[in-house]
Amino acid sequence: MAISKINSTKDSVNLQSAYLDLSKLERQILQLIAIAYEPISRANIYDCVVHAKLKNVDNQTFTGASLGKYIDNFIKTGLLVSNRSNTLECNPKVIEIVIRDSVKSGTFPKNVEAIEMAMPVPSYIVTGK
Repeated sequence: MAISKINSTKDSVNLQSAYLDLSKLERQILQLIAIAYEPISRANIYDCVVHAKLKNVDNQTFTGASLGKYIDNFIKTGLLVSNRSNTLECNPKVIEIVIRDSVKSGTFPKNVEAIEMAMPVPSYIVTGK
């Protein structure tokens, strides 16, 4: 039991290190996914990135393919995890760090607004009617 706890701690430290090694743009993309907080599709991630007005390294609007390279890298490093329904979510071992970084960097309100624009909550959920 103690060994699995040590391995879990090492995983968390490795994920935190991987996150801190990301570029500003990569962090912004991952922050959107983390703040969404629920498993989301690649299409929804793309919509969030578009609404957040993020541009790629060439200062161009992302395409599905160009954004896909970032997503694939996040999966490879373990920062994103996928589930059976082919949706993605921020790894639970690093999600708090990612969201806190968004708050600290001042991008949290902009990210929330982009997510709400890309994935609006149905009004019957908000109003209860």
